Amino acid sequence: GLFSVFTPDAVSGVELYKGGIPARFGGRTASVLDVTLQNPSLTQTKLSGGISLVSNRLSIETPLIKNKLSMLVSTRGSFNDFLFQLGSERLKNIRANFYDIATKFFFQPNQKNTFTFSGYFSKDFFQTDLLGTVNNISATSTQYDYKSLNASLKWFHLFSSQLDWQTSAIYTNYQPKTMLPQLNSSNTVDITSAILYRQLKSELHYNPNEKHKLTGGISSIWYKISPGNLVPNASTSVNPITIPDENSIEAGIYGEDEMTINAKLSVSFGLRYAQYWAMGAGTVRRYQSGVPLSDFTVTDSTKYGSGQVIASYGGLEPRISAKYSLTNSS
Repeated sequence: GLFSVFTPDAVSGVELYKGGIPARFGGRTASVLDVTLQNPSLTQTKLSGGISLVSNRLSIETPLIKNKLSMLVSTRGSFNDFLFQLGSERLKNIRANFYDIATKFFFQPNQKNTFTFSGYFSKDFFQTDLLGTVNNISATSTQYDYKSLNASLKWFHLFSSQLDWQTSAIYTNYQPKTMLPQLNSSNTVDITSAILYRQLKSELHYNPNEKHKLTGGISSIWYKISPGNLVPNASTSVNPITIPDENSIEAGIYGEDEMTINAKLSVSFGLRYAQYWAMGAGTVRRYQSGVPLSDFTVTDSTKYGSGQVIASYGGLEPRISAKYSLTNSS
């Protein structure tokens, strides 16, 4: 597409794991994209920006307490959807704009301790004349509104040049919404959902030499998913629908060993144990067995209160990968 998902001026590094995924990453099975925000300068103030027909951007990093505390703020915005008015008749009702902001505070009280707080917020809006069928709603257009809020607080402690410890608290809230402006009315019917993700993670890193890296840690993740709500607002022809929230907790403990055997060969071994709990409140239904899918009949149900465990399962996740370089480019 035209835009990077991440604010380019704020990113310092990106690592993509497509095959062998290290044991420190859990909850994912396909791939992991590890994005790192740059640390703002503790000594200099820097300002950069740009204006274009596609998007506008502005970044500033500055020390707040010289050599101890600094701040980075990077923002982008695209509010140029008036350009659709210059196109064909089919494009005149199209609207598309977005803005996001990334920020990072870097605090280093001494040589052994570092604290960082990173935040990211984005909002995207898109409107099209293409209409989806939702109940008996007569809409003039379909509008999509996406919000994403991420935040992380990290404490890095250095025991020695070979041993360090990092603890992180992570928060993510993703809220997509579809809006249907009703025909001959000022009312809008909303379809909302949300994914709330909270994680605590603590890792110990030991590097006995340049060719050997050991990592061990624990993590706990709390998921809360709101599958969907139909909100009629002022409409009298639409009934509200609320699908119950889903809550779960995932805990993990892991260790991994990365070794460089020689200039051509490196290997990685890891072991992770993950335990998952599906949590209440919720209702588990039991159905009559031996009947066609279309004829399912509820025979019994069990209600679980908030915080009660509905189901639990877990297991070991061994990880192993190797990389062999034939030449500098193969």
